[in-house]
Amino acid sequence: MEARTRVGQIPAEPDRDFASRNGHRRAISFSLLFVLCLLFVLWLPRAQTASADGGAPDLAYVAGTAPGVTVIDVARQHVSRTLSIDGDPHTILLSSDGRFLYTTQPAQERVSVLDAASGKTQCSIPIPGRPTLLALAPFDETLYVAGNDNTHVRAIDPSTCKLQQTFSTPGLVSGLAVAILTTVFPKSPGYQLVVATTKTLSVFDSSGKSLMNIPLPAEPQYLSFPPGSNPAGNRPRC
Repeated sequence: MEARTRVGQIPAEPDRDFASRNGHRRAISFSLLFVLCLLFVLWLPRAQTASADGGAPDLAYVAGTAPGVTVIDVARQHVSRTLSIDGDPHTILLSSDGRFLYTTQPAQERVSVLDAASGKTQCSIPIPGRPTLLALAPFDETLYVAGNDNTHVRAIDPSTCKLQQTFSTPGLVSGLAVAILTTVFPKSPGYQLVVATTKTLSVFDSSGKSLMNIPLPAEPQYLSFPPGSNPAGNRPRC
């Protein structure tokens, strides 16, 4: 009986060794996974940072100067250069990666897309109504354009300046923004276009469907949204 007991106990030793080795492998795997996750978290903010003008995040683009658009090096606190843009540029926007500059040219009734580094025009499109307002959709998929002398908002392809669609508004446009209002419009996926006119505050979905018109007693001119709900809005110039 004692011999049988000893024989029965012999296989237990390899089982314990196998379990120990298996547990050791699991510990190494979890450690490697933790390190990879940590590296990803540290890398993510840098990957999401947009660098204007091909790697210079400290540049500011200012419209309203006589020659066109002035580029200011904020870190060095001096004017870096000037982009010669005619047509009295008003609202200007940078693409999410900082490669392109979108500018209104109301005096020429035109909107142009420029290479932010060289200042060369990539494409242009005529827009009636003295366009002064811009709003950029998430992921730069659509550029919205409007002017104070027109009752329409036009959606253009920012890479080709091709007209995609035109929205009719209740009045002359004085403010323009893109917002994500999923809690207000749960049946409207994606983002919404918010337009201030001389009569109302209007909301459209990305296809141009009117979602809401709120009459206002005075002429609205400015739009503002809480952080996180307005990824691509702008404030019109008075």
